[in-house]
Amino acid sequence: MRRILSIFFILFLATYSSAHYHILIPEKTTYQKDDTVVLNFKFGHPFECELQDALKPEKVIIINPKGQSIDITDRFKLAKEKIADKETLYFKGDFKMEHRGDYIVIAKSQPVWMTTEKKYIQDTIKVVVHVQTQNNWDAEPRTEFELMPLSRPYGILPGMVARFQINEQARKKLGPPNGWMFEIEKWNPVPPKNLPPDELVTFTTKAEDSGVVTFSAPESGWWGITTEGKETEIMKNSTTIVIKQRSTFWYFVNPLPNP
Repeated sequence: MRRILSIFFILFLATYSSAHYHILIPEKTTYQKDDTVVLNFKFGHPFECELQDALKPEKVIIINPKGQSIDITDRFKLAKEKIADKETLYFKGDFKMEHRGDYIVIAKSQPVWMTTEKKYIQDTIKVVVHVQTQNNWDAEPRTEFELMPLSRPYGILPGMVARFQINEQARKKLGPPNGWMFEIEKWNPVPPKNLPPDELVTFTTKAEDSGVVTFSAPESGWWGITTEGKETEIMKNSTTIVIKQRSTFWYFVNPLPNP
């Protein structure tokens, strides 16, 4: 049955094991007005840098500093990379930043079959691209399931606290019965030579009743914080499939300045 489903949905479904995340990060961490930002959309184990072939995002929008929503899905094109002798597929997109301020990028993945969990997942992934001045990083949610930053999601140093909250609509509709659990993991662009114990690869915490979560990254780099809601049903090609909705926010922690 699973094989039939995989063939039937081959254009938008894939099969993977659990503990994978979608990765949406820009190629640089600082930008100026009129620069072009390049975004990479990948899938796999971020800390281990063990990647699988990614599907093209179902939709990608940007919210510019003026609050305008722009669909840039068509700008994401297939790309290849080779890491540790393994070639994987991912998607690369770009857009020009015509204003000073913060650009919010929100991508929605296609449904992905998770082999170990025996269920589909669909992710909403979010990142803020900062351009010179602080304006718009705390914009109102534009999708059903978003992590909203309560503290500025850039200009962060190791040991500083970052706070996020699940948007109200998701809390009401997708709230799991045992509270919101979060997993936090760092992205390593190359595989680490030595892996620490699992508990030091993926950190886990539970949100407050209001959906607020607090985390202090111990070192610099890109960090992804992910939570999942309850299962929902969606229609694809006149067929109902059950999906676990997840949401991820990626943010960058700067290295400590030299004394």
